[in-house]
Amino acid sequence: MEARQVDGGFIINFPGDLQYNYFGVFGISLPISVSRDQLIKILDFLRGQFRIQLINADSIISWRHVASAALKALRSFKYGRNIAHSIEMELLLYCSGKRQIKDALKISGLSEFVKDFVLVVFGSSEFDIHNGLRCFLDLCSGAKLNLYVLSNRSMDHFKRLIELFNVVEDELKSVSKRGLSAWDALEYILIERGCALEVYK
Repeated sequence: MEARQVDGGFIINFPGDLQYNYFGVFGISLPISVSRDQLIKILDFLRGQFRIQLINADSIISWRHVASAALKALRSFKYGRNIAHSIEMELLLYCSGKRQIKDALKISGLSEFVKDFVLVVFGSSEFDIHNGLRCFLDLCSGAKLNLYVLSNRSMDHFKRLIELFNVVEDELKSVSKRGLSAWDALEYILIERGCALEVYK
């Protein structure tokens, strides 16, 4: 997996025979909160041309968290082990570590009103990623790229992730004993939950 930082996010090149070998993950901020339904209308309009998904920023610890989930989702489709019918929804399953779509949406789906979120684009080339991003930004009034959405290290965000994913203190301490910081330990745990989903399918 080769990742390159770009304005507002990262573009990842996945090796191998996959449905899509390129993946973009970007932090997006809006000047004011908008309804989830308004953003979904934009997605529905673009999905004929692009494979795009929006993720609740509160459920993401890093770009690596999303990239790991994307690779697992692509592999699940390659080997016919997918749960969801679309790669976009399969991604949410792996981001959340949940087998049920309704549970994944509770964790990684957008809340009713949204100001910051994560935008992801699957594509066959880097051009596809940039094009999907540009089209979304053109349609979403006031939307700006914001890398901080993917690298939020506030204590409030840390606590929200702990609560959202039900990470117990003993689990965090156990992983931290490997010499990892609290943030790195939590990132490891959330990525491993996606790995566990892959194993238990």
